[in-house]
Amino acid sequence: MKKDLRFLAVMRSQEKANELKSAVSNFDGLDWEIKVSDFQNVAAELVNSHVPNVLLAEISFDRPGDLTELSRIVRESCDDTAVLATAEQADFEGIRRLMRMGVADFIPQPISQLDVRNALNVAMSKLSQPVTADGKAVTFLRSCGGAGATTIALQTALSLAHMDRKDPKRVCLIDFDMQFGNVALALDLQENVGIQQILESPSRLDGDFFLGSILRHRSGIDVLAAPDRIIPLNAMTGDTAYEILEMAKSVYDYVVVDMPLAWAEWTSYVVGASHLVGLVTDINVTAVQRCRRLLNLMAEQELDDVPLTILANRFKGGFSAKARKRQAEKALGAPIAHFIRQDVETASAARDRGVVLGEVKKKSVIEKDVDGFVMHVHDQFLTGHKVSVRSAA
Repeated sequence: MKKDLRFLAVMRSQEKANELKSAVSNFDGLDWEIKVSDFQNVAAELVNSHVPNVLLAEISFDRPGDLTELSRIVRESCDDTAVLATAEQADFEGIRRLMRMGVADFIPQPISQLDVRNALNVAMSKLSQPVTADGKAVTFLRSCGGAGATTIALQTALSLAHMDRKDPKRVCLIDFDMQFGNVALALDLQENVGIQQILESPSRLDGDFFLGSILRHRSGIDVLAAPDRIIPLNAMTGDTAYEILEMAKSVYDYVVVDMPLAWAEWTSYVVGASHLVGLVTDINVTAVQRCRRLLNLMAEQELDDVPLTILANRFKGGFSAKARKRQAEKALGAPIAHFIRQDVETASAARDRGVVLGEVKKKSVIEKDVDGFVMHVHDQFLTGHKVSVRSAA
């Protein structure tokens, strides 16, 4: 056993804590601590202090919030922390989902000393592996059709790729709108590969298969295109959507995701694995009402801890602008952080020609506003500084 391996466990009952204590108390070189608490209650505190080498969380697969918090901790934990999980009831699909989430190993119950030792060995092996890429994901939702979210997603990808001219970043734009996605069309790319071939053979998804599904645009960004025909949203599973996003994050510095208008069963998997969600809306009454419904739905699905910012697209200034902004924010119960000004002529010309905005008009107001949005959210959410998992005091 590695000397002074710091081990923190969060167990749901004293009985389970005692069971684990019996299993770990005789391990040499293990600095262990066991807390009895609901994992969701302490998960928010597990950041920015004394970092355990190994974190064990007791979860329940019947509580989506447990998986959301576990995914967040795996995503944000520093590179010298391995995350383990245990549960009273688990099936193969549940354990498989944990592995895809990035959990190092699963300890079955009742807990035995042998199972704990094996899991710690797996954790130690993972800690000794070289660090892979840790791309940041920005996912765009829309409150209504025609909100312009695809244009903003595309421009965000371009802005992230070229934010530092001396150090261009690898950026992938994923078009998850499987029925009406038009990112490839907007960039005049041939839709001969993309999500469709992954959905046809999801079991083949690995690094090579993923990269073989990617289209390269001359601007420097890569695109995972939506199918060139309408297919049911339920053709995608939550596990496949999550695995696609995680695969992209392991290869690229930034991943930008354009989501469909409809909330699919797998939407929560993508949102929960994102570092930031951009909710694009108009500020008319209908769009604001639908935007409020989306915010409520995210709260109901325990996704309200995912960083989110609201963007008002096609914003018109003028005498009533401030009043309209106040009214919209009051109805939303949340601030509108970013405003993308309207430029119908440039956006329409770019769409018709299959080119990016900058090829039609350099530094259009849309490009300037999206660049400002990217600079702001990059400093706040996408700096690449990983959050450390800590022991809750």
